[in-house]
Amino acid sequence: MTDLAAPTAPSGAPLAAHSRWRLAPGDRRVVRLPVLRVSLRVEPRLVVVSVLLGLVVVAGVAVALCVGDYPIPLPDVARALAGRGNVDTTFVVNSCACPGR
Repeated sequence: MTDLAAPTAPSGAPLAAHSRWRLAPGDRRVVRLPVLRVSLRVEPRLVVVSVLLGLVVVAGVAVALCVGDYPIPLPDVARALAGRGNVDTTFVVNSCACPGR
């Protein structure tokens, strides 16, 4: 049975003495919202990866709406989605390229 009181790193060194496995005070970012009585641990790498993946998804959707049988420039697609495009562009974007809208 393993001794849970003295955790060790894979090298056999005590966990507190092994710098790779020790959590330094700056490694964790904690966001506290005292009004809601909530605190969250935010990992910077997770935030960066999530933002980058979100940008990739938005870019993919923009490209998918711009290309096809009726290619439409990106600014015209944005105007059509906002409801300010001309009749033809709005019809193609809202009815053909994005039918669930």
